[in-house]
Amino acid sequence: LLRTRMQATGSSDGLGATAARVVRSGGVGSLWTGLGASLWRDVPFSCIYWALYEALRRRAKATHPQGEVTTSAAFLAGAA
Repeated sequence: LLRTRMQATGSSDGLGATAARVVRSGGVGSLWTGLGASLWRDVPFSCIYWALYEALRRRAKATHPQGEVTTSAAFLAGAA
């Protein structure tokens, strides 16, 4: 929230000054404005990302002769 406020207003006051202004105008609870929407966006993405990463990593490990995951395979699993 603070970074967004600073960008939107073009403020260069700093994080502390912006936080103080937000708390003065909307109370301490206003620091968490938008948290619900962010969680609705980030949690499903993270669940899908990590489930897919682990599945691809297991598949790469199963196909490797020594049962190891190479650096390139781990990178590709994370990039998928």
